[in-house]
Amino acid sequence: MLAIRRLALWQIYLGAGALLTALYVWVPPFAASGPVFNLLGLSPVVAIVVGVRRYKPASRGPWRWFAVGMLLFWLGDLYTYSYPRLFGADVPFPSLGDGAYVAVYPALMAGLFVLVRRRSPRPDPAAWIDALILTIGFGLLSWVFLIAPNVHLSGQAVTWFAKGVSAAYPIGDVLLLGAAIRLAVDAGKRAPSFYLLISSIVCLLVTDSAYNLALLKGTYSHDQLIYDAGWISYYLLWGAAALHPSMRTLEEPGLISRTRLTPLRLALLAGACLIAPCVRFAQQIDNPDVLVLVVASAVLFLLVVSRMAGLVRQEERTATRELALRTAGVELVAAAGRKQVNDAAISAVLALLGAPAGVRFVLSNGDT
Repeated sequence: MLAIRRLALWQIYLGAGALLTALYVWVPPFAASGPVFNLLGLSPVVAIVVGVRRYKPASRGPWRWFAVGMLLFWLGDLYTYSYPRLFGADVPFPSLGDGAYVAVYPALMAGLFVLVRRRSPRPDPAAWIDALILTIGFGLLSWVFLIAPNVHLSGQAVTWFAKGVSAAYPIGDVLLLGAAIRLAVDAGKRAPSFYLLISSIVCLLVTDSAYNLALLKGTYSHDQLIYDAGWISYYLLWGAAALHPSMRTLEEPGLISRTRLTPLRLALLAGACLIAPCVRFAQQIDNPDVLVLVVASAVLFLLVVSRMAGLVRQEERTATRELALRTAGVELVAAAGRKQVNDAAISAVLALLGAPAGVRFVLSNGDT
C-alpha cells in the first residue's frame, strides 16, 4: 500500500490502464468487451480534465482541443462497438462512427499547432521546411500503400463517398503526422509529457496504418485484438501526458531559440528524401535501365548532403569560435585582477581549441 502511495498519478493511471488492457485482451469475460474498451477510450478525456485542473498550465487551449479530439474518438468507439450489440448487425460503412473518427484529426491538429505556436513564439522557417520534408517523404509511403489503393477500390457496392471516407483515414494520419513532426522539430522543452504525447501519436499512426493495410488485403478479423491494443496504448499515453506534472511546461520555449541541423536531423531529412527513389526502385526491380538512373540519382543526392553537412559543421565551428572570442573580450574588460584575466584567457583558449589541452598563461608588464 505504501508503494502505491509513492507512485505519481500518471503512473497509477498507466498501471491501471495496463491491467484493464490485459483483461481486455486475454481474460474472459472481459476479453473483447465493448464496455471495457469504451471505458479505456473515455479515460484520456477525464485525464486531460484532471491534469488541467491539477497542474494549471498557462494556456489551456491546446488541452481543450485534445479533449475534444479524444471525446470524438470515444464517441466513434461507442457507436462502432455498441452497434452490433444493439442492432445485431455489422456496422455499415460509412457510418456516424466514421464521421466522428475523421473529425478527430482536425481537433488534434489544432491543439498541436496551438502548442507549437506557444513553444516557438518567433518565426522558424527552418523547422517548417524540415517538417514538410519529413511529412511529404513519409506521406509518399501512405499514398502508395494506403491512400491510392483506397481511392482505386472497385466493386459495385463501393461508392465514391465510401472511397472518400476510406481515403480520409490515411490522409488524416499523414496530416496529423505532419503536425506531430512540426512539434518534434521545434526548439521547445523536451519534458516527459512531450515524449508521452509523441509516443501516443506514434501508436495511433502505426495502428491506423496496420489496420488500413489489413482491410485492403482482406486479412482483418474482429477477433484480432492487437489493433485494439494499439489504440488503447494511444489512449493511455495521451492521458498520461496530461497527468504528468511536466504538462504545465510543455508549452514553454527551449533555451536555444534557433533550430540546429544536427547529424540525426540531417540523416532523417536525407532518409525522407530517399523514400520516393526507393519506392521507384522496388517498382522497377526488373528494369535495369531505370534502376541505374534511380541508384545514380540517390548516390548523387547523398554526396550533396554529405558536402552540405561538412559546410554546416564548418559554419558551426566558426560561430563557436566567434562566440568564444566575444565572451573572452567581455570577461577581459570586466576583469578586476590578474587571476580573473588569467581565467578569462585560459577559458577562451580552451573554447577555441575545442578539446582538453594544457594551457599556461603568462602575464608581463613590459619590463621583463
